[in-house]
Amino acid sequence: MGAYFIYNGISSKDMGVILKKLPPITKPKKRIEIVQVPGRNGTLHIDENCYEPINISLECTLKKNINVRDITKWLIEFGTITFSDELDKYYNATITNSIPLERVFRLYREFIIQLELQPIAQSTQEYVYNCNNTNENTLKIDSSAEMYPYIKLTGTGEVKLTINNKICTVTIDDEYIELDSELQNAYKGVKNKNDKMNGEFPILIPGNNKIQITGNATMQIKYRKAYI
Repeated sequence: MGAYFIYNGISSKDMGVILKKLPPITKPKKRIEIVQVPGRNGTLHIDENCYEPINISLECTLKKNINVRDITKWLIEFGTITFSDELDKYYNATITNSIPLERVFRLYREFIIQLELQPIAQSTQEYVYNCNNTNENTLKIDSSAEMYPYIKLTGTGEVKLTINNKICTVTIDDEYIELDSELQNAYKGVKNKNDKMNGEFPILIPGNNKIQITGNATMQIKYRKAYI
């Protein structure tokens, strides 16, 4: 079938762009602070528990009779990208080079897309987990990186949410409250509810996640599996 990529939901095949080869799957580099301590031999390495972005280049050729301006309209600076060898995953991406398409295509019809990928790939499928009891529940996730879920708590009054022994407490004063762990934001629709939430925003981990709610509420968790 040949290698291809999908950028912002549009396949390079449909745009008349031929991808020479797929980029290798590269494990991101851990972000480590190197500190020189006076009076100590060598250096001190501090693991910041996060990863550097990944830089890749895509060598492309444009088929004949393709409108160049359609390509420039499609390849906007920010987006998501999926590669044909892993269609179940996507990366958040930034195009970091300017592509002089019209000049290039007059001679060669070849060009390079340089991309900075955020280090964690996410599943294209969104998963939903519902919890409506106060017993300890176990959510098993087969991924390889931490996940920052969206959580909706529906009920009334004070509710304690415990995930993997980390506790946050919310006060539901208006039917339900939403927690976005990626954006570190508590809200209901367009209403800010950060003053109704105390504690750390929940994080899901690979493997077994122990989950419990205490109070008059039901819970829905939405997440995407994450991969290094």
